Amino acid sequence: MNAKEMFLEAIKAGKDIEEARRACGAPTYACVIWARDAGLALPGTIEKIASRNQQIGMHGERIFQKLVPKALNMNTDVKRNSKDYDFYYRGISIDVKTASDTTSGFHYGHLKNNCDLYCLFALGENGSIKHIALLPGEMFAKDSEKSLVVAKSKWSQRFGDFEVKPDELNKRLDLIVDGA
Repeated sequence: MNAKEMFLEAIKAGKDIEEARRACGAPTYACVIWARDAGLALPGTIEKIASRNQQIGMHGERIFQKLVPKALNMNTDVKRNSKDYDFYYRGISIDVKTASDTTSGFHYGHLKNNCDLYCLFALGENGSIKHIALLPGEMFAKDSEKSLVVAKSKWSQRFGDFEVKPDELNKRLDLIVDGA
């Protein structure tokens, strides 16, 4: 078995990246690429080197998981990185997008019609939830990515019909599935 095969088998067996990397003797950068190419998630790896925006995004995913505990996390539960969505809940693919409060408002990137639903989190300075919106993936073109910039003062005007309270998020998703 070569180093790549040893690493991938160790990750599939539940070892963390550092343990699997030591076992195969390969450098971290090679292991991350092997895992990515195999569609395997490496929880905890990105956090070590993540940019501020990536950390904000991961924080939003943790919030979503707390609010919708039965949603399957594609990275940790399914152990497959999905470039199209972060969670799967009762037949709905959901991509979580998170933005923190900046002087110009909230910035959301990489939106396109590759999931059933977007869950947008707008966070305050301390990481608390200011707003949540559920947007259907169909609002965006399938063949091109779009970015949204929403001024703080325009959030409700722009997303009022799509806004959801934190304690209602799980119920709203159930409503989509059940129709009642």
